[in-house]
Amino acid sequence: KWILYRQSKSAEVIRLNPGVTATEISKVVSEWWKNETPEIKAYWQAMAEE
Repeated sequence: KWILYRQSKSAEVIRLNPGVTATEISKVVSEWWKNETPEIKAYWQAMAEE
């Protein structure tokens, strides 16, 4: 689920922070993930199970 979530959010991070590295993208998306609701996390879990 994390990988799918990260892939879906990467473009947004790059748009907000041009020139950002892959490591920095992971850090930003990780923070976003920590703050997501259980419903959003459940959605990504379901996507990962497909």
